[in-house]
Amino acid sequence: MTVADRRLDDVLAPLRDLHLADMLEHIARALDAGARVLPEPWRRGPDGKVLREGFLHLPARHDLEVARAGRVLHPRVDTRLEIGFDAIETPDSSGFSLAIHPFQWQAAELVLETRQRMPNWTPLRLWFLEFVQSNYGEEAPDLHGALHKLGDPERRGARISFRIDFGSAPLRCVPALIEALAQTGAARGRLQAAADTW
Repeated sequence: MTVADRRLDDVLAPLRDLHLADMLEHIARALDAGARVLPEPWRRGPDGKVLREGFLHLPARHDLEVARAGRVLHPRVDTRLEIGFDAIETPDSSGFSLAIHPFQWQAAELVLETRQRMPNWTPLRLWFLEFVQSNYGEEAPDLHGALHKLGDPERRGARISFRIDFGSAPLRCVPALIEALAQTGAARGRLQAAADTW
């Protein structure tokens, strides 16, 4: 782990821990109420197959599946408490730089300034596909340790934005995101709080 990665962990770990605590509390409450709870299931279509949607043709995960009294619900866990910190700049060896501002782990917005009209989104897509998979481990033993959703790119003049729900993904997904973004052709980026929730 590099010094930059440790600095990122120091800033991001409280955001992730806060959201995971909220997820685990929702699970505990549902179990106490006699429900069957499935953490972080795939979003599936009526045929039971994992849905792949949007411009990047990506799967996604629900926060929870709660089944009780013949009903199945997929409640969203929105962490309301915000943790402030001084923005940090994370330059990549390629020259790409991501500025990280306060955000909520489940409701982040990624804003990119691009060098070309249509960046190469393949590295970003591969990043998501890697981290949307289950990563059970010590970091989140009762959860999948996975990203939940990457929204479609939205162009705003010279900038392109994405919504990200980091779910229960490990902290190492953020340095990996920076590496992926450097390969897209983007000049710089900003990770910040999303204006609204999904």
